[in-house]
Amino acid sequence: MAVLLAILAGGAALPLTSPAPPIILASAIVYEATFMGVPAAVTALIKANTPPAGWTATLAAFTTLFAAGRPPARGSPDSSPITPRPTRPWRGPRSCAPQRP
Repeated sequence: MAVLLAILAGGAALPLTSPAPPIILASAIVYEATFMGVPAAVTALIKANTPPAGWTATLAAFTTLFAAGRPPARGSPDSSPITPRPTRPWRGPRSCAPQRP
């Protein structure tokens, strides 16, 4: 798991070295290739160290801790210390709408 986290962190930090498009692309590829490996490794760790009767409760606890540690979603009322902006529902891409001259 430490190796996965190190690769994930390296992929996330890669764009800090250069804003060049190939570096950004490499970062996205590395990050996405390892992103789902971390939850899978945590699940495997829980299944290896917890009796089957406790899997659900343990996975729920880890999921809750993960959610509690995440920053609030952009646009949510908790994301701005000043005044939250209302979010508008997604209505599809605007670039497909007919353009007027």
